[in-house]
Amino acid sequence: MIQHYINANKVLSRAGSHSKPYYEAWAYDKAVEVGLIQIHKTLTLHRGATNYAKLHQQHKDATGKPITADTRDIVSDMDCYVPLGSVTCSDNPDHGLRTALLRLFPRAPADAKPTDAIESLRHLQLELKGAEATTLPAILDYAANKLGDAPCLGTRQILARERFVEDGKEREKMRLGEYTFLTYREVQDVVVKFASGLGHIGTGDSGRVAMFSETRAEWLMAALGCLRHRQAVVTVYTTLPDDNIVSSLNETEVRVVITSQQLLARTMALLPQCPAVKHVIVFEDQLEGIGTVAEDLGGVAVTPFQDVVDVHRDDRYLAYLPLAHVMELAAEMALLANNVVIMYGSPLTLTNNSPKVMSGTLGDTIVKGVNNVAQDQGFLKRKIFSKALEIKKKQSAPEFVNKILDFVVFNKVKEQLGGQVRLIVVGGAPLSADTHANIRALFGCNVLVGYGATETTACISAAVPSDQRTGHCGAPCYGVQLTLMDWEDGGYRTTDKPHPRGEILVAGPTVAKGYFRLPMVTQEAFVEHHGQRWYMTGDIGQIDDTGVLRIIDRKKDLVKLRDGEFLSLGDIETKLKTHPRCICVSVPSEDRLRKLTERLNLDSKRDFESLTQDPAVVAAVLKELQVYGMQQGLRQRDLPVGLFLNTKPWTPETGLVTAAFKIRRQALVDYFKEHISALYSKYEDPQ
Repeated sequence: MIQHYINANKVLSRAGSHSKPYYEAWAYDKAVEVGLIQIHKTLTLHRGATNYAKLHQQHKDATGKPITADTRDIVSDMDCYVPLGSVTCSDNPDHGLRTALLRLFPRAPADAKPTDAIESLRHLQLELKGAEATTLPAILDYAANKLGDAPCLGTRQILARERFVEDGKEREKMRLGEYTFLTYREVQDVVVKFASGLGHIGTGDSGRVAMFSETRAEWLMAALGCLRHRQAVVTVYTTLPDDNIVSSLNETEVRVVITSQQLLARTMALLPQCPAVKHVIVFEDQLEGIGTVAEDLGGVAVTPFQDVVDVHRDDRYLAYLPLAHVMELAAEMALLANNVVIMYGSPLTLTNNSPKVMSGTLGDTIVKGVNNVAQDQGFLKRKIFSKALEIKKKQSAPEFVNKILDFVVFNKVKEQLGGQVRLIVVGGAPLSADTHANIRALFGCNVLVGYGATETTACISAAVPSDQRTGHCGAPCYGVQLTLMDWEDGGYRTTDKPHPRGEILVAGPTVAKGYFRLPMVTQEAFVEHHGQRWYMTGDIGQIDDTGVLRIIDRKKDLVKLRDGEFLSLGDIETKLKTHPRCICVSVPSEDRLRKLTERLNLDSKRDFESLTQDPAVVAAVLKELQVYGMQQGLRQRDLPVGLFLNTKPWTPETGLVTAAFKIRRQALVDYFKEHISALYSKYEDPQ
């Protein structure tokens, strides 16, 4: 490696007084690393100062001879005064630490020696590293945990303001009060809540937020909130000419601009030239708030800073899934960390028309309940409801049209869930695209689909609110490694076109070590691949061009027919169970079944058991399921040719479904063995 540096002077170049091109900086660091350039530093206390010291840095070659270089060279010697707390002992000193960090550590005594300052910094570095405080938001968290209720940011009160015109210019004078302070903990709280509020507002795809405001406490808190939300901060000087401001906003393609009440009018005047900007967040004035805002803003929303901080602080989460299920446990822990109130309920009380037993997924049950109510209306109301639902599902109508439809049709539907639902998270079995679109249209809320397993601590992939597509489970979660593996028997390969397909394998810190005291089962489900331990999910996935995961099948759900072709039982169940007159293939809705019997001109007053055994009723239900299956995209061979109607619901107590209401297929086969055999015997080809 040393042969690349014949002598130290080879890496010197005229790079300007304060900058180095990337290669030159790299070469300089390498030269220091291999010893071709030696950095000699001398630190002496400045007379009379207790916090600053004089740092002299001199460069020498490998033999110890001083390197003579022009002041513009990147290795030029220097003298400067630096805070004791920011002196570093590394070979390539970084003077970026600010004096604010000195608050975290005792100030150096008057008789401090250079080594004391270096040890102080070493202590700081080790403490930050130990706390994993490697980002600016993390450093704030660290400071808040350490300093707690100590004063952090101070703002002087404005008691009164007087505006007047002088020399043709508008001026103002203020009567000021005392400083009021936010503690470190309060600042951290505002930053966390502002970051959460940004997530609700949506910052677009650019990954950037613009700051166009004068210096103030809110500026710093908003910037830290943006960074916490993983948004780069675009700083725009308030002294720039209007053309430069417009150029800055357009080049960075920001969707959100943060400004102050004093600059709001100027900002709004420039936005017609900035088509990407859709939201303006305003730091309030102490006396005037955000002031007067025009009604017609050209599609740009204006929100006070405090409203973003306070957004959804009254969020409440309805918990009804079994806490023994890892998804519910993980969700509730995450909500506790985000200051969300958890309210406990049960599937029996989920809606005003809740079924006695929750069968299938939340979305399927609710949508079928709404459809049942719609079917009970007159012909005209049913037509209006269906057309309104069709319009909202397309998501192409103007916003005012959706508001009219909500007012006329869907607000009553929303009341079934209390009228305030803004987010539904779905896990477990894949959610059909039709159910996803129906929920979103009916209740006017976001529906986020996640994918996980007990073996992965519920964490594999999750959709984000900004992605309005259906039928996928989002991209892999943070820290998760995901790959696909060929499954030749099922015909799924990673070389498939247009998108790779295969069994989903997951690795990472969330993956379990194995099954308790089940070494053989552990060996079957966990494999070593390229030096990494992977969990084989048994699910068949597809990754599209945008990097999101779609669950398209499950190995255990595939049944091989006599002709060698596979049927996907899971796919068939997912589509057929959304039929409004059937909770699942073998357990009908009693109310809907009686209405069907009336249409057949049969006696609908009989007991439920006798209705399910009537051949004419069974045939009518089977016909409806077949027609509905074709409408959902199933092939003719995917459709059931026989049907047994059972009156007993499938509950965890029966052992036919899990605690999360997932089907126990073998248990069902054993339970209904006689009825299944009887159905097969009625057909010549039992496929």
